[in-house]
Amino acid sequence: MKLLKTILIFSIFISGCEDNSINPSKGNRSWIFLGLVGKQVVKIKTSPSYVYACTGLNGLYRIAKSSYDGQWEYIGLNGTALINGIDTTKGVNSPNTEGVMDVVINPNNENELLAAILVYKPNIPGIYKTTNGGRTWFEADSGYGFEMPWWWPGHVVDSGKISSAMVLFNPANQFDVIFAGHSEAGIVYRTTNSGLTWEQVFGFALNTFSSVESFSQDPVQSNTIFAGGSTSGPMANTVEPTWFSMSTDGGVNWTLLLPPPAFFNGNMVVSICITNSPHAIYLGMRGFLLGSRDEGKTWIELLIGENPVSLFTVVVDPSDARHLLAISVPTFFESKDQANSWTMVKIPETFGGFIGRLTWDKESGNLYAVAGDSNGVYVLPEASLIQIKDLTTIPTKK
Repeated sequence: MKLLKTILIFSIFISGCEDNSINPSKGNRSWIFLGLVGKQVVKIKTSPSYVYACTGLNGLYRIAKSSYDGQWEYIGLNGTALINGIDTTKGVNSPNTEGVMDVVINPNNENELLAAILVYKPNIPGIYKTTNGGRTWFEADSGYGFEMPWWWPGHVVDSGKISSAMVLFNPANQFDVIFAGHSEAGIVYRTTNSGLTWEQVFGFALNTFSSVESFSQDPVQSNTIFAGGSTSGPMANTVEPTWFSMSTDGGVNWTLLLPPPAFFNGNMVVSICITNSPHAIYLGMRGFLLGSRDEGKTWIELLIGENPVSLFTVVVDPSDARHLLAISVPTFFESKDQANSWTMVKIPETFGGFIGRLTWDKESGNLYAVAGDSNGVYVLPEASLIQIKDLTTIPTKK
Protein backbone atom coordinates (compact mmCIF):
# COMPACT_ATOMS: atom_id res chain seq x y z
CA MET A 1 0.00 0.00 0.00
CA LYS A 2 1.04 3.59 -0.49
CA LEU A 3 1.33 4.03 3.27
CA LEU A 4 4.49 1.92 3.14
CA LYS A 5 5.98 4.71 1.04
CA THR A 6 4.89 7.38 3.46
CA ILE A 7 6.02 5.70 6.67
CA LEU A 8 9.53 4.24 6.78
CA ILE A 9 9.48 0.50 6.05
CA PHE A 10 8.92 -0.37 9.66
CA SER A 11 9.74 -3.50 11.54
CA ILE A 12 7.19 -3.67 14.32
CA PHE A 13 8.79 -2.86 17.65
CA ILE A 14 5.80 -2.17 19.86
CA SER A 15 6.79 -1.67 23.47
CA GLY A 16 5.74 0.46 26.39
CA CYS A 17 7.40 3.74 27.27
CA GLU A 18 8.05 5.15 30.69
CA ASP A 19 7.40 8.81 31.27
CA ASN A 20 10.91 10.23 31.16
CA SER A 21 9.79 13.85 31.38
CA ILE A 22 12.19 16.28 32.99
CA ASN A 23 12.13 20.00 33.54
CA PRO A 24 14.21 21.36 30.65
CA SER A 25 16.94 23.74 31.71
CA LYS A 26 20.04 25.10 30.04
CA GLY A 27 22.25 22.88 32.13
CA ASN A 28 20.29 19.67 31.75
CA ARG A 29 18.67 18.88 28.44
CA SER A 30 17.59 15.41 27.43
CA TRP A 31 14.87 13.74 25.37
CA ILE A 32 11.45 14.36 26.94
CA PHE A 33 8.61 11.91 26.38
CA LEU A 34 5.45 13.60 25.03
CA GLY A 35 3.07 10.64 24.73
CA LEU A 36 1.01 9.17 21.84
CA VAL A 37 2.22 5.62 22.50
CA GLY A 38 0.35 3.07 20.40
CA LYS A 39 -0.39 5.49 17.56
CA GLN A 40 1.50 5.34 14.27
CA VAL A 41 2.62 8.93 13.86
CA VAL A 42 3.37 9.49 10.18
CA LYS A 43 4.24 13.18 10.37
CA ILE A 44 5.04 15.95 12.87
CA LYS A 45 4.40 19.59 11.98
CA THR A 46 5.07 22.70 14.08
CA SER A 47 3.44 26.13 14.09
CA PRO A 48 4.03 29.27 16.19
CA SER A 49 2.03 27.85 19.11
CA TYR A 50 1.48 24.10 18.59
CA VAL A 51 3.02 20.80 17.61
CA TYR A 52 0.76 18.68 15.36
CA ALA A 53 0.83 14.91 14.95
CA CYS A 54 -0.75 13.12 11.99
CA THR A 55 -1.50 9.60 13.18
CA GLY A 56 -3.16 7.96 10.18
CA LEU A 57 -6.40 6.27 11.18
CA ASN A 58 -6.09 7.68 14.71
CA GLY A 59 -6.61 11.18 13.34
CA LEU A 60 -5.02 14.53 14.05
CA TYR A 61 -3.63 15.73 17.41
CA ARG A 62 -1.92 18.85 18.71
CA ILE A 63 -0.13 19.97 21.86
CA ALA A 64 1.03 23.44 22.94
CA LYS A 65 4.68 23.93 22.02
CA SER A 66 5.38 25.24 25.51
CA SER A 67 3.89 22.12 27.14
CA TYR A 68 5.83 19.00 28.10
CA ASP A 69 3.01 17.24 29.96
CA GLY A 70 2.01 14.89 27.12
CA GLN A 71 -1.60 16.12 27.07
CA TRP A 72 -2.42 16.10 23.36
CA GLU A 73 -5.68 17.55 22.06
CA TYR A 74 -7.55 15.36 19.56
CA ILE A 75 -8.86 17.60 16.77
CA GLY A 76 -10.62 15.14 14.51
CA LEU A 77 -10.47 12.89 11.44
CA ASN A 78 -9.89 9.49 13.00
CA GLY A 79 -10.83 6.39 11.02
CA THR A 80 -14.28 6.03 12.52
CA ALA A 81 -15.13 9.72 12.78
CA LEU A 82 -18.23 11.09 11.08
CA ILE A 83 -17.69 14.07 8.84
CA ASN A 84 -20.10 16.79 9.99
CA GLY A 85 -22.06 14.11 11.83
CA ILE A 86 -23.19 12.32 8.65
CA ASP A 87 -22.21 8.71 7.98
CA THR A 88 -21.94 8.54 4.18
CA THR A 89 -19.64 6.97 1.61
CA LYS A 90 -17.70 10.23 1.73
CA GLY A 91 -16.78 9.70 5.35
CA VAL A 92 -13.17 8.91 6.27
CA ASN A 93 -13.72 5.26 7.11
CA SER A 94 -11.49 2.19 6.96
CA PRO A 95 -10.77 0.19 4.78
CA ASN A 96 -11.02 2.86 2.08
CA THR A 97 -8.33 5.05 3.65
CA GLU A 98 -5.06 5.07 5.55
CA GLY A 99 -6.16 8.25 7.30
CA VAL A 100 -4.44 11.60 7.91
CA MET A 101 -1.04 11.93 6.21
CA ASP A 102 -0.26 15.64 6.50
CA VAL A 103 -1.55 18.99 7.74
CA VAL A 104 -0.91 22.68 7.05
CA ILE A 105 -1.76 25.42 9.51
CA ASN A 106 -2.64 29.05 8.94
CA PRO A 107 0.23 30.91 10.69
CA ASN A 108 -2.12 33.79 11.50
CA ASN A 109 -5.03 31.66 12.75
CA GLU A 110 -4.13 28.26 14.15
CA ASN A 111 -7.74 27.14 14.21
CA GLU A 112 -7.74 27.11 10.39
CA LEU A 113 -6.14 23.95 9.00
CA LEU A 114 -6.08 21.72 5.92
CA ALA A 115 -5.52 17.97 6.24
CA ALA A 116 -4.43 15.48 3.57
CA ILE A 117 -6.20 12.11 3.55
CA LEU A 118 -4.82 9.00 1.84
CA VAL A 119 -7.77 7.16 0.24
CA TYR A 120 -8.02 4.22 -2.15
CA LYS A 121 -11.51 4.49 -3.58
CA PRO A 122 -13.01 7.12 -5.90
CA ASN A 123 -15.45 9.82 -4.76
CA ILE A 124 -13.95 10.08 -1.26
CA PRO A 125 -12.47 13.52 -0.47
CA GLY A 126 -8.71 13.67 -0.14
CA ILE A 127 -8.50 17.08 1.56
CA TYR A 128 -10.51 18.43 4.48
CA LYS A 129 -10.55 21.84 6.14
CA THR A 130 -11.53 23.25 9.52
CA THR A 131 -11.90 26.88 10.56
CA ASN A 132 -12.72 26.22 14.22
CA GLY A 133 -9.81 24.15 15.49
CA GLY A 134 -11.22 20.78 14.44
CA ARG A 135 -14.71 20.92 15.96
CA THR A 136 -16.10 20.50 12.42
CA TRP A 137 -14.45 19.62 9.11
CA PHE A 138 -15.65 20.05 5.54
CA GLU A 139 -14.48 18.91 2.11
CA ALA A 140 -11.87 21.18 0.55
CA ASP A 141 -10.75 19.36 -2.60
CA SER A 142 -12.72 21.07 -5.39
CA GLY A 143 -10.73 20.51 -8.59
CA TYR A 144 -8.32 18.13 -6.87
CA GLY A 145 -7.86 14.57 -8.15
CA PHE A 146 -8.34 12.92 -11.52
CA GLU A 147 -10.99 10.84 -13.24
CA MET A 148 -10.05 7.19 -12.82
CA PRO A 149 -9.51 5.39 -16.15
CA TRP A 150 -11.41 2.17 -16.68
CA TRP A 151 -8.11 0.27 -16.83
CA TRP A 152 -6.82 1.53 -13.45
CA PRO A 153 -5.45 -1.49 -11.49
CA GLY A 154 -7.69 -2.67 -8.69
CA HIS A 155 -10.52 -0.30 -9.60
CA VAL A 156 -12.05 -2.03 -12.61
CA VAL A 157 -15.59 -1.92 -11.25
CA ASP A 158 -15.29 1.57 -9.78
CA SER A 159 -15.76 4.92 -11.45
CA GLY A 160 -15.29 8.54 -10.44
CA LYS A 161 -12.51 10.83 -9.28
CA ILE A 162 -9.60 9.63 -7.14
CA SER A 163 -8.72 12.46 -4.75
CA SER A 164 -6.08 10.78 -2.60
CA ALA A 165 -3.63 13.28 -1.05
CA MET A 166 -0.21 12.24 0.22
CA VAL A 167 1.46 15.51 1.23
CA LEU A 168 0.64 19.21 1.72
CA PHE A 169 2.97 22.22 1.68
CA ASN A 170 2.45 25.92 2.29
CA PRO A 171 5.32 28.35 1.61
CA ALA A 172 6.57 30.27 4.61
CA ASN A 173 4.24 32.72 6.37
CA GLN A 174 1.19 32.24 4.18
CA PHE A 175 -1.93 30.14 3.92
CA ASP A 176 -3.56 31.28 0.70
CA VAL A 177 -1.06 29.40 -1.53
CA ILE A 178 -0.84 25.69 -0.71
CA PHE A 179 0.54 22.77 -2.71
CA ALA A 180 -0.80 19.21 -2.57
CA GLY A 181 0.65 15.99 -3.93
CA HIS A 182 -1.34 13.04 -5.28
CA SER A 183 -0.46 9.59 -4.00
CA GLU A 184 -1.22 7.64 -7.19
CA ALA A 185 -1.01 10.01 -10.15
CA GLY A 186 2.18 12.00 -9.56
CA ILE A 187 0.37 15.31 -9.94
CA VAL A 188 1.18 18.51 -8.05
CA TYR A 189 -1.85 20.72 -7.38
CA ARG A 190 -1.98 24.30 -6.11
CA THR A 191 -4.61 26.41 -4.44
CA THR A 192 -4.37 30.20 -4.24
CA ASN A 193 -7.47 30.62 -2.06
CA SER A 194 -6.71 28.48 1.00
CA GLY A 195 -8.26 25.29 -0.38
CA LEU A 196 -11.49 26.55 -1.95
CA THR A 197 -10.37 25.39 -5.41
CA TRP A 198 -7.36 23.52 -6.79
CA GLU A 199 -5.59 23.39 -10.15
CA GLN A 200 -2.96 21.06 -11.56
CA VAL A 201 0.44 22.74 -12.00
CA PHE A 202 2.75 19.78 -12.65
CA GLY A 203 2.40 16.07 -13.32
CA PHE A 204 3.41 13.05 -15.31
CA ALA A 205 1.04 11.20 -17.65
CA LEU A 206 -1.63 9.29 -15.77
CA ASN A 207 -0.37 5.91 -16.97
CA THR A 208 2.91 6.34 -15.11
CA PHE A 209 1.49 5.32 -11.69
CA SER A 210 3.65 7.87 -9.91
CA SER A 211 3.42 9.67 -6.57
CA VAL A 212 4.30 13.00 -4.97
CA GLU A 213 6.16 12.43 -1.70
CA SER A 214 7.83 15.72 -0.67
CA PHE A 215 8.00 19.52 -1.00
CA SER A 216 10.41 22.22 0.14
CA GLN A 217 11.16 25.93 -0.32
CA ASP A 218 14.47 27.72 -0.84
CA PRO A 219 15.29 29.61 2.40
CA VAL A 220 16.34 32.76 0.51
CA GLN A 221 14.57 32.68 -2.86
CA SER A 222 10.96 32.37 -1.67
CA ASN A 223 9.59 31.81 -5.20
CA THR A 224 11.74 28.69 -5.60
CA ILE A 225 9.73 25.58 -4.72
CA PHE A 226 10.91 21.96 -4.92
CA ALA A 227 8.92 18.74 -5.25
CA GLY A 228 9.94 15.09 -5.42
CA GLY A 229 8.52 11.60 -5.61
CA SER A 230 8.49 8.49 -7.76
CA THR A 231 7.24 7.67 -11.23
CA SER A 232 7.49 5.21 -14.10
CA GLY A 233 7.41 6.09 -17.78
CA PRO A 234 8.68 5.18 -21.24
CA MET A 235 12.27 6.18 -20.33
CA ALA A 236 12.41 3.68 -17.46
CA ASN A 237 13.21 0.00 -17.86
CA THR A 238 11.45 -0.85 -14.60
CA VAL A 239 8.74 0.84 -12.58
CA GLU A 240 9.07 3.79 -10.22
CA PRO A 241 12.33 5.63 -10.91
CA THR A 242 12.87 8.86 -8.98
CA TRP A 243 11.91 12.40 -9.98
CA PHE A 244 12.86 15.76 -8.47
CA SER A 245 11.71 19.12 -9.87
CA MET A 246 12.12 22.83 -9.19
CA SER A 247 9.94 25.88 -9.83
CA THR A 248 11.41 29.40 -9.71
CA ASP A 249 8.09 31.24 -10.21
CA GLY A 250 6.13 30.11 -7.18
CA GLY A 251 5.02 26.76 -8.57
CA VAL A 252 3.64 27.75 -11.99
CA ASN A 253 6.37 26.24 -14.20
CA TRP A 254 8.62 23.31 -13.29
CA THR A 255 12.05 22.01 -14.39
CA LEU A 256 13.20 18.42 -13.89
CA LEU A 257 16.53 18.45 -11.99
CA LEU A 258 16.94 14.76 -11.33
CA PRO A 259 16.21 12.64 -14.44
CA PRO A 260 15.45 9.02 -13.62
CA PRO A 261 18.60 7.03 -14.49
CA ALA A 262 18.45 3.26 -14.17
CA PHE A 263 20.03 3.06 -10.71
CA PHE A 264 17.17 5.12 -9.27
CA ASN A 265 14.53 2.59 -10.36
CA GLY A 266 12.31 1.57 -7.49
CA ASN A 267 13.37 4.66 -5.53
CA MET A 268 11.73 7.95 -4.55
CA VAL A 269 12.49 11.38 -3.08
CA VAL A 270 10.80 11.34 0.34
CA SER A 271 12.69 14.19 2.03
CA ILE A 272 14.01 17.51 0.64
CA CYS A 273 16.26 19.79 2.69
CA ILE A 274 17.51 23.11 1.25
CA THR A 275 20.19 25.08 3.13
CA ASN A 276 21.76 28.51 2.72
CA SER A 277 25.32 29.60 3.63
CA PRO A 278 26.32 27.20 2.23
CA HIS A 279 23.62 26.71 -0.38
CA ALA A 280 22.99 22.99 -0.83
CA ILE A 281 20.22 20.54 -1.69
CA TYR A 282 19.85 17.26 0.22
CA LEU A 283 17.52 14.47 -0.91
CA GLY A 284 16.42 11.63 1.35
CA MET A 285 15.78 8.51 -0.71
CA ARG A 286 15.39 4.77 -0.31
CA GLY A 287 18.72 3.41 0.89
CA PHE A 288 20.85 6.53 0.45
CA LEU A 289 21.19 10.30 0.89
CA LEU A 290 22.08 12.56 -2.06
CA GLY A 291 23.56 16.06 -2.01
CA SER A 292 24.16 18.83 -4.54
CA ARG A 293 26.04 22.15 -4.21
CA ASP A 294 25.57 23.36 -7.78
CA GLU A 295 21.79 23.87 -7.94
CA GLY A 296 21.11 20.25 -8.82
CA LYS A 297 23.44 19.95 -11.82
CA THR A 298 25.52 17.21 -10.20
CA TRP A 299 24.88 14.93 -7.24
CA ILE A 300 26.99 13.17 -4.62
CA GLU A 301 25.97 10.06 -2.70
CA LEU A 302 26.53 11.18 0.90
CA LEU A 303 25.30 8.25 2.98
CA ILE A 304 24.24 4.66 2.43
CA GLY A 305 21.75 3.23 4.90
CA GLU A 306 22.24 0.05 6.86
CA ASN A 307 18.94 -1.21 5.48
CA PRO A 308 18.81 -0.77 1.67
CA VAL A 309 15.01 -0.47 1.58
CA SER A 310 14.66 2.09 4.39
CA LEU A 311 13.91 5.71 3.55
CA PHE A 312 16.18 8.62 4.52
CA THR A 313 14.83 11.74 6.19
CA VAL A 314 17.18 14.73 6.53
CA VAL A 315 16.69 17.94 8.57
CA VAL A 316 18.88 20.99 9.18
CA ASP A 317 19.65 22.96 12.32
CA PRO A 318 17.60 26.19 12.04
CA SER A 319 20.52 28.19 13.44
CA ASP A 320 23.41 26.51 11.59
CA ALA A 321 23.18 25.26 7.98
CA ARG A 322 26.32 23.15 8.50
CA HIS A 323 24.56 21.02 11.11
CA LEU A 324 22.46 18.18 9.63
CA LEU A 325 20.64 15.17 11.01
CA ALA A 326 19.54 12.14 8.99
CA ILE A 327 17.62 8.99 9.89
CA SER A 328 17.22 5.70 8.07
CA VAL A 329 15.96 2.67 9.97
CA PRO A 330 17.66 1.66 12.17
CA THR A 331 20.39 4.35 12.17
CA PHE A 332 20.65 8.01 13.21
CA PHE A 333 23.37 10.24 11.70
CA GLU A 334 24.71 13.71 12.46
CA SER A 335 27.01 16.04 10.50
CA LYS A 336 28.44 19.34 11.72
CA ASP A 337 30.56 20.16 8.67
CA GLN A 338 28.16 20.52 5.73
CA ALA A 339 27.83 16.74 5.19
CA ASN A 340 31.57 16.22 4.70
CA SER A 341 31.64 13.72 7.57
CA TRP A 342 29.02 12.06 9.73
CA THR A 343 28.71 10.56 13.19
CA MET A 344 26.39 7.75 14.16
CA VAL A 345 24.21 8.93 17.03
CA LYS A 346 23.02 6.76 19.91
CA ILE A 347 19.25 6.22 20.03
CA PRO A 348 17.68 6.03 23.51
CA GLU A 349 16.51 2.54 24.50
CA THR A 350 12.96 3.79 25.10
CA PHE A 351 12.67 4.66 21.39
CA GLY A 352 12.16 1.02 20.46
CA GLY A 353 15.24 0.64 18.30
CA PHE A 354 14.89 3.43 15.74
CA ILE A 355 13.52 6.89 14.94
CA GLY A 356 10.61 7.07 12.52
CA ARG A 357 10.37 10.84 11.95
CA LEU A 358 12.37 13.98 12.74
CA THR A 359 11.20 17.59 12.78
CA TRP A 360 13.42 20.53 13.79
CA ASP A 361 11.33 23.55 14.78
CA LYS A 362 12.71 26.79 13.34
CA GLU A 363 11.38 29.06 16.07
CA SER A 364 12.23 27.23 19.28
CA GLY A 365 15.10 25.05 18.12
CA ASN A 366 13.27 22.04 19.57
CA LEU A 367 13.93 18.71 17.86
CA TYR A 368 10.91 16.35 17.70
CA ALA A 369 11.30 12.63 17.09
CA VAL A 370 8.79 9.84 16.51
CA ALA A 371 10.09 6.83 18.41
CA GLY A 372 10.00 3.42 16.75
CA ASP A 373 6.83 2.18 15.12
CA SER A 374 4.43 3.41 17.79
CA ASN A 375 6.54 4.26 20.83
CA GLY A 376 5.38 7.83 21.09
CA VAL A 377 6.78 11.31 20.43
CA TYR A 378 9.86 12.82 22.10
CA VAL A 379 11.33 16.31 22.12
CA LEU A 380 14.89 17.51 22.65
CA PRO A 381 14.47 21.14 23.80
CA GLU A 382 16.67 23.75 22.13
CA ALA A 383 18.69 21.08 20.37
CA SER A 384 20.59 23.77 18.45
CA LEU A 385 22.35 24.78 21.67
CA ILE A 386 23.62 21.38 22.77
CA GLN A 387 25.81 18.63 21.40
CA ILE A 388 24.05 15.41 20.53
CA LYS A 389 26.12 12.53 21.91
CA ASP A 390 27.66 10.41 19.16
CA LEU A 391 29.15 6.94 19.02
CA THR A 392 31.59 6.76 16.12
CA THR A 393 32.68 8.97 13.24
CA ILE A 394 32.25 7.67 9.70
CA PRO A 395 33.46 9.38 6.51
CA THR A 396 31.07 10.69 3.91
CA LYS A 397 30.89 8.43 0.88
CA LYS A 398 32.59 10.09 -2.11
